[in-house]
Amino acid sequence: MGYLEEPGMFHDVFAHVPLLTNTFFVEYLLGLSHLGLTYLNDAAAIEVISRIYWFTVEFGLIKERGQLKIYGAGILSSLGETVHCLSQETTRFHFFLERIIYLNCRKDVF
Repeated sequence: MGYLEEPGMFHDVFAHVPLLTNTFFVEYLLGLSHLGLTYLNDAAAIEVISRIYWFTVEFGLIKERGQLKIYGAGILSSLGETVHCLSQETTRFHFFLERIIYLNCRKDVF
């Protein structure tokens, strides 16, 4: 549960499913899905959409009333990720689409 290379049932049921009860979040996912269908044959566009998904749905953080909170399923389903992302050891940055579309990520480390 510290770091799982491949998500499983715990990740899906306890991290993704609860967010599917939030209308705004579901509409966001639908928007990404429509973009994916629109650009299905454009590998570069699909890569951008994947990065947006990665840095929001899977590994998103949000500030609420000045307090940093986790909402990304990849973080929520891993105790190691939870501790790491809220620590001073991690690099966090504000979400700017112009940055996200060029930002590479490693999926094998925190």
